[in-house]
Amino acid sequence: MSASARYHVNGTDGRTVRIRHVALPVDPKRTAESVSSTAVSHVKVFALSGRA
Repeated sequence: MSASARYHVNGTDGRTVRIRHVALPVDPKRTAESVSSTAVSHVKVFALSGRA
């Protein structure tokens, strides 16, 4: 999903916004203790789910 601008109390700011879903496969016989990624300041993680 994407939008051509972000909305806030003063209107829009013109920055494109994208929301994505990414599935990361893990070994079901092991426990995932952490998830790491490259340091990118404009990328935000809003939710993680551990499902089999």
